[in-house]
Amino acid sequence: MIFIKNKIHKLIWYLIFTLLMLMSAWVRVSNFPQVLPQGYFMPPAADAAYHFRRSLMTSETFPQVPVFDPLMNWPEGGNCPWASGLDQLTGCLISMFGSTDNPDINLIIAAMVPVIFGILITFITIDICRMFLPDKPGYKLLSILGGLIITILPQSLAISRFGRLDHHVCETFFMAALGAWVLKKLPGETFIKRSPGYRITYEAAGALITAGSLYFFAGSVLYIAIITVMLIFIILKNNERINITGSGGPALIFASFLIYINYSGLIHEHGHVFSYLFPSLLQPLLVFIAGISCIGSVFITNTFNKKSFIQKLLFLSTLISFGILAAFMALPSTVSEIFAGISEWLMRKDPWLSGIDEFQPLTSGHSVFKPEAWNSLYEFYGQFGYAVVLFLIMGLTAAWKQSHEKGLIWIFWTISISILTLWQNRFGRIFTVNLSVCAALSMYLSIITASKIFPIYERKKILNICLRITPLIVITAVIVSGLTEYRIISKLIPETKRSLWPLESAGIFICENSPLPEKNKQSGVHVPWDWGHFILQISERPVVATGFGHYAGKSGFEGIQKSLLYEESNLLNFMQKHDIGWLIGGPASFYKKVHANGIQPFTMNKNGQGLINIAYLKSRPLGVLINGGSGIPEFGIKHSANLFPRWASQTMVKELSFPVPMLWVYEKVPGARLKGFAQPGTRVIAEIELYVWAHKKKYTAWADSDNKGFYQIIVPLPCGLKHPSVSTGNFYVIRQNKKETFNVIVGEEVVRKGQVINILDKTENR
Repeated sequence: MIFIKNKIHKLIWYLIFTLLMLMSAWVRVSNFPQVLPQGYFMPPAADAAYHFRRSLMTSETFPQVPVFDPLMNWPEGGNCPWASGLDQLTGCLISMFGSTDNPDINLIIAAMVPVIFGILITFITIDICRMFLPDKPGYKLLSILGGLIITILPQSLAISRFGRLDHHVCETFFMAALGAWVLKKLPGETFIKRSPGYRITYEAAGALITAGSLYFFAGSVLYIAIITVMLIFIILKNNERINITGSGGPALIFASFLIYINYSGLIHEHGHVFSYLFPSLLQPLLVFIAGISCIGSVFITNTFNKKSFIQKLLFLSTLISFGILAAFMALPSTVSEIFAGISEWLMRKDPWLSGIDEFQPLTSGHSVFKPEAWNSLYEFYGQFGYAVVLFLIMGLTAAWKQSHEKGLIWIFWTISISILTLWQNRFGRIFTVNLSVCAALSMYLSIITASKIFPIYERKKILNICLRITPLIVITAVIVSGLTEYRIISKLIPETKRSLWPLESAGIFICENSPLPEKNKQSGVHVPWDWGHFILQISERPVVATGFGHYAGKSGFEGIQKSLLYEESNLLNFMQKHDIGWLIGGPASFYKKVHANGIQPFTMNKNGQGLINIAYLKSRPLGVLINGGSGIPEFGIKHSANLFPRWASQTMVKELSFPVPMLWVYEKVPGARLKGFAQPGTRVIAEIELYVWAHKKKYTAWADSDNKGFYQIIVPLPCGLKHPSVSTGNFYVIRQNKKETFNVIVGEEVVRKGQVINILDKTENR
């Protein structure tokens, strides 16, 4: 009878587990209509866009992963600072299962990689839950609860959905795997008695996990440091003689050699021997030191096994301090690089990193007593974010009650990740595992605590009932609660098809209309750094600045930031220097990226109508690119003389009372030169009808005549232009003193060759 019951319980568990895995897969692929809008494959994030590009390049050169990319930091090219793992794995899958005839198949294969890692994260979360729960049917269902929670957490989904090809999902998986690996050696008294073969297998698994974490993300040395502290703690707490095999030290040392082999090829290409920015010798060296520290802890424990934990720790700390001093004397540049990594990357002293969203505090710098802080928690963790403190307290307490030894490790692990998450929200992705496990353990603690209110002779009976019913009720409640959360329920049904976003449409236009990448052909594209990866992947055209910031090229990155702040001549010089012939810009870029000392690009008049702010245009002359480059002569706002508006987005700015596209594509041209004479000091205006998606506007260019009456108006916009997004009238109307007018036809060839059109003064023409 007991045998049959156990079989039924196992069957129920595996059935629910299978359903959860299917759900975990579905919620991650249900966004496919969003990734495939209008028949195009569009990466959902900037870093994902570059991972797609690099993975596709790797599939052509496999097993070599390109480090140097000739199309970024144009025209010099730049090195990619990422580890090679994700792109090499994806490139391998494309090589094995892809198609040379249908490139879309290759993109879909690559898009499934984060989904696979997301499912693995769900699996390992369940496994960690089970480490803290008794091996009984009801408790096993509580582990399913942990898997369910991480499946529906917004932040967990955000990094693992279809198309989100980014190393963050790998980072999360391997940190969870590293922690689980450490927990597997507990309880220590049982592990010591394991066979040599088991301990060797344990070390081999640890080596692969550790090397894998660095293979996918060079910054994993931070997580390896955390688990090294955990390993050393376990070793020093032991009062019996222990073997080196099984300590974790050999795993770390072997992993350092594996990752050295992998990084050597990358170092040969990018040239950074010791660097925290690039995969270099620094990372395997630190892992090697971590391994030596673990082995040193074994020797200390075996030599001073009668000493207290504190005494052994002090002795180890002394040895490590001498080791650091020796390293500083032998390799001063290496130590300084470590401090630079801590200062610039972890402490946000790098001015560029300090402005990136994922490097901001989880609560956005707000006090926990302010609603803004809780809004951030809700944004990351949905409804579970409001109870995160309660879950942590109860989950850590439950782990401690179940096993002091495992509980201490879990407490240290969770608190370490919690602190990192509060400091930089990028670690909040990894925290999803800790939060999900703590939430499941909270329910375990609740059941155990609730059963104690009954008399002793009834507790076992009540506990058994609770363990059979409560997990199912809670799992159902979590699902029902999730269904009331739009961000969760929206993942359970296929998302609706969408239109192309302005940047995506601009990228397609660039791809179809600009010259192929070639130096001295003006094929480069001027875009803000956080759009660079999109243009590289969508348009396959060179850019100066990318999401790699100054790592790929400092002068170009800084130049792209400054080039839109001043006069057009400054921008043109920058474009000429970097072989750029195209610019993507407009309200979408100027509003948040081109600041003017607090002056906003848009304002409102007394009637509540949205207008372009003249004060902003005076402060930032290139702000005219918001509206197609048209000038405003009555306010002295110069037009753009050399940027030809080739394309405009259908999406308009909602804040304005007249149609202005969110984004424009400009081509750099010499411009037609309209030359003539008027009365000295006369403002001469050249105006043409401009149609943007059938919305009629005026494009205005102007110049003042000099003291001899001569004027020259350079216009980049030809007459008779016919395009669905941008078209023009058949002639320019020339006005002097707002009265005398005559018409001039400017052809596209004249604009492109910079030819002169001489305009006779009307009085002379009589």
